[in-house]
Amino acid sequence: MSVWTPGIRARVSLNSVPLRSLQRYVQDAQRNVLTVASIGHVAGETVVDIGLIARVVDGRVVIDRDVNNKPLVDALLQAGVPRRQIVLAYAGETVSDAA
Repeated sequence: MSVWTPGIRARVSLNSVPLRSLQRYVQDAQRNVLTVASIGHVAGETVVDIGLIARVVDGRVVIDRDVNNKPLVDALLQAGVPRRQIVLAYAGETVSDAA
């Protein structure tokens, strides 16, 4: 799996102000962490947000943050990953809860 994938340019609206953003997928294979960062400009200011943070811990996918309209948990379940191997840390679950 590639560490870097090409950014996706999107045109979205933030409170009726056009926002041009660039999204980047970043993976740290040594630490088993991946993130999706959005970088945009609105009203002359740079806006940065991390919309997804996920990592692999003891064979489980731990999702620390996911503010996407298509949640990672749904994609994992659809791909056949058992729910017991997914930890929604943003909802208060812990790795030991999933055991």
